[in-house]
Amino acid sequence: MNRGKLRVTLKLMFLVCVSAGCFHMYLLRRHLHRLERRRELKGRLTPDTKDDVRRPLTSGTTDDIRGPLTSDIADDVRGELHHVEGLAPASGVRTSGRTLHADSKSRVSEVPVARGNASESGSESDSLIVNPHPYRFVRNHPGKCAGKNVFLLVIVTSSPNNHAQRHAIRHTWGNATLRHDVNVVTVFAVGRTDDAATQRGLDYENRVQKDIIQEDFVDSYRNLTLKTVMCLKWASEFCPGAKFVMKADDDTFVNIYSLVRYLKHLPASNTTKLLMGHVFSGAQPIRDSVGKQKKWYLSKEDYSRETFPKYPCGFAYVMSGDVVRPLYEVSLTVKYLFLEDAYVGLCLEKLGIEPAHQPGFRIYKAQTNSCTSVKELASHWFKTPEDMFRAWNVLSKRC
Repeated sequence: MNRGKLRVTLKLMFLVCVSAGCFHMYLLRRHLHRLERRRELKGRLTPDTKDDVRRPLTSGTTDDIRGPLTSDIADDVRGELHHVEGLAPASGVRTSGRTLHADSKSRVSEVPVARGNASESGSESDSLIVNPHPYRFVRNHPGKCAGKNVFLLVIVTSSPNNHAQRHAIRHTWGNATLRHDVNVVTVFAVGRTDDAATQRGLDYENRVQKDIIQEDFVDSYRNLTLKTVMCLKWASEFCPGAKFVMKADDDTFVNIYSLVRYLKHLPASNTTKLLMGHVFSGAQPIRDSVGKQKKWYLSKEDYSRETFPKYPCGFAYVMSGDVVRPLYEVSLTVKYLFLEDAYVGLCLEKLGIEPAHQPGFRIYKAQTNSCTSVKELASHWFKTPEDMFRAWNVLSKRC
């Protein structure tokens, strides 16, 4: 085959790929150019190559052309085509629609292909994954919601060593034996600890309580966003039928009775595309890296805008069930920000959902001897089990 005919067939191959929606064509063109040069230099182009090049690029194409093409080039093309038609690289990862599952040797459990609108947060494409979540559940209860017609799923974010706080919640507002006329399910979400004694204690607690989910990222303040994404991931995969999902920190006191009653009486028009909590508007990033607020310092490189979009304070918020999976998927396309609640605001902005301010979510600690205070929907800064039990006793006996 002369050089002119080869160029024509290569261009035909390129056009076929474009029609199939390949958005990494410039990479494929680079490999095709390498292919042409190697063929010319090595003289290994066979008559069969003409038919192979003209064949449409599908998920099996790279296997079909392995014979006439050198194996190294075929591997290169396979790697560049892994975004096309959901075709995964030849690394053991298989494709199943929106989720890529890895084999047991990989630390990746699933990375859904996200879809959403363009955002300022660093993504160059609506579906380009810039914040993958390649962590796997090492402690899990996948059947926790099975067959329960869950009205409210509560995921409490906790640290591995916060056993006392979890104990207090299980015996107060998160008590599984509390009687509601709807189903409420509570689980605790933690990250990895490298302290063997803490992990053994956590494992024992989990064997007894059967309510702890754990992923293998390091549990730390800078990884709080990972923990929130983990919560969204778990809810969307293992409790997709929940009508409402609440994320709450383990120093939050929730008036579960008032919250359930409030959600039950929401107008139907307010039970979709809902995320409510204590909403901040016009908050500005901290640019002082040495002052008293340096814990929350953000450089211009990390976040270039002068204000954050509206976001719910991270201690507690509730979303309708239809928001959970879209929020998880869009989080994979938004540049990572360690400020978890502001990050949720960026994701909501990209989804076109405005968080709703609900005054019943108090960012300050309620007076535990006051019925008025403890009857709020949720209150922050209950740092000790004693605080939690005291508030629950007031709520249960006096109010």
